[in-house]
Amino acid sequence: MNARNYLELEATAVLRWQSTSRQRRRWQLNKMDGVFEDETDCKRILREIKLLRKMDHSFVVKLFDIIEPSDADSFDTLYIVLEYAESDLKKVVKSAIHLQILHIKTVIYNLV
Repeated sequence: MNARNYLELEATAVLRWQSTSRQRRRWQLNKMDGVFEDETDCKRILREIKLLRKMDHSFVVKLFDIIEPSDADSFDTLYIVLEYAESDLKKVVKSAIHLQILHIKTVIYNLV
């Protein structure tokens, strides 16, 4: 895949359908601005990308692609293509929803 396959790269998160000969899959395009502004964040982003490339689990989004920047020497924005997820654990934890003990146990069980 290359950048020509993705539309509207300027958007923060763009949802599209990608057709393949085998199946249709939903994906999301995530834009990461200022990836080199903070050394710690830069290392975290690199670690997350490396882990996502190796993980194959039904509870972890799949990393489909990383769009190669047009200028590799001076880029500061990174676009990654992930499997579509309606929500994530961070949103659940930060929301005002009070989780029952059963929900917490289920999340922890699925993490392990």
